[in-house]
Amino acid sequence: MCSRIFEALRLRIPETRVLFDDVLVTLEMLKQRGYILGVVTNRGRWRARCLWIDMGKMGLLDYFAPTTMAISADLGISQA
Repeated sequence: MCSRIFEALRLRIPETRVLFDDVLVTLEMLKQRGYILGVVTNRGRWRARCLWIDMGKMGLLDYFAPTTMAISADLGISQA
């Protein structure tokens, strides 16, 4: 039970999200080669906002434009 609660709350602890060592280097290489990078997520509306903030803290927003993010709640698909 406790592990489920932790997983639900971990969303707001960006320090628990660890990127592989070569993620930012790889994203930069793809960006320089002209690839358009996107994100698809099934997050609810409030979680999507948190995800956006946390992505910024991890340095990922340099590689993903808002127009290339598909968030289910924003598309009217999620109930959350």
